[in-house]
Amino acid sequence: MTSELIEGGQAIVALLDVSVIDTESEALRNSDLLHSFSEFNIEELQPVYFANPTGIDNIISRVASGAEGNSGGIEIETSSLQLTNGAIAITSSAGVGDAGIVNITATNSVHLDEKSNTEIPNGIFSQVASGAKGDSGGIELTTASLEVTNGARVSTSTFGVGNAGDISVGNAQSIFLDNNSFIATVVESTSAVGIGGEINLQTNSLSLENNSRILAPSRATGRGGSINVSIFNNKFDIDDTVEIKQLDADSSQELYQLLFTTDEPEESDKQ
Repeated sequence: MTSELIEGGQAIVALLDVSVIDTESEALRNSDLLHSFSEFNIEELQPVYFANPTGIDNIISRVASGAEGNSGGIEIETSSLQLTNGAIAITSSAGVGDAGIVNITATNSVHLDEKSNTEIPNGIFSQVASGAKGDSGGIELTTASLEVTNGARVSTSTFGVGNAGDISVGNAQSIFLDNNSFIATVVESTSAVGIGGEINLQTNSLSLENNSRILAPSRATGRGGSINVSIFNNKFDIDDTVEIKQLDADSSQELYQLLFTTDEPEESDKQ
């Protein structure tokens, strides 16, 4: 069963303290506690863990197929957020209307880790489905530490008529991607009509290892997105194959762009 917090409205996980991997939460494993309601609140600044136990699969805010209207989005405020074992947070539009924004503020950390054997990728998503008309709402993450590991993803995309949304990670001490993980904004289908979003990362340290990637491609006629990375302490580590690209539909060649900016002054400014 796929547990959806809200369909067509706003899914709010506000200051949540639910640990589905803790013995104190064992009663949640086979219940429908998280099924089809719009808001729930527990104590301030406690960790949030979603490990995909029975009955608790996804956090979803969407415009359903055949429906008209905008998704209200997902908002999470917590100290730490973990999505593991196939758990996802996603806004989507399969009808006529915009997918809402995924807005996550986690004071300490956000950790996405794909350890399941399912074909469904683990991570945070905002997308426009095939046949839908509307824009992706985008993803905004504010956290001290972002870890995306073992094939997990942070992704905005469009398969239909509409734009892929922006992705921003603000003021992070560190961003770490490992083992085929990626951050991407993608015009996915050759039949899609839309443009890619912007990826904006602000961090003191960026590490991309073991074929992890930052991408902004287009497979359709619309242009790909842009990638901007500000590394304030000029500390970054790129290991193995890292593909950072954008595809401009006005050109027959792929364009590769990675912009690093630091807080170090230019030589001309040091005079």
